[in-house]
Amino acid sequence: MTDQNIILLTSAIRPAANVFRLSIVDPARRLFETYCSLLSWFRNPHVSRIVLCDNSNPGNVFEPIKRVAKSAGVELEVLLFQGDANTVSARGKGYGEGEILVHALEHSALLREEPTFFKMTGRQYVNNYSAIQRLHEADEVVFELHADDPDRLRTEFYKCSKSLYLSTLAKCHFAVRDRAGIYIEHLFRTALDSSNFTGFQETPILVGHQGTSGHVCRGGDYGASTQAGATALLNKIKL
Repeated sequence: MTDQNIILLTSAIRPAANVFRLSIVDPARRLFETYCSLLSWFRNPHVSRIVLCDNSNPGNVFEPIKRVAKSAGVELEVLLFQGDANTVSARGKGYGEGEILVHALEHSALLREEPTFFKMTGRQYVNNYSAIQRLHEADEVVFELHADDPDRLRTEFYKCSKSLYLSTLAKCHFAVRDRAGIYIEHLFRTALDSSNFTGFQETPILVGHQGTSGHVCRGGDYGASTQAGATALLNKIKL
């Protein structure tokens, strides 16, 4: 099993209260969907290293999935910390996302070894990841523009270099004001002019549910076997 990049999954199993436009808030459901995501990544032959970083400090809920990762030959690093829940509630989920990225880049042993990473929302999976990885092996920074808003970059899934993130994007979340319509997607687009990033040559096909609307992503929901595996793992822990 070989891979070119680490997958960095952002997570908040116990999200802050009253976050603007966050539809999926139940910790059990969020953990279930995160298990589904991880099981899907474990099956991808081009993925062997994953960093999962959670800013809600949910305890030992990832212990069962760590054992599955080991059996699958995947190195899974889990980073847990307590973020600033009050500020996430006040400013929006993009603030929490920024917290997570900075924490991961500063504390991950796996990320210390690599110049670039693919970032992914922790409850989702990318069906065509292998093709995208191959197409963008030589690219350091890859984003997708919002189809209906060229002033926004999609932030569910992207590739980035550590150096560019820390120098250019690491402070963007401080300006997030979701209730005022200032999203992390706008702030990333403002920080990056077109010469700083490449667009995806193949549109990412995401699997799972969108956090904002709760709707199923373009790639559909997880399959029955993946959901069954996640349910079995969920039964082993207590939230």
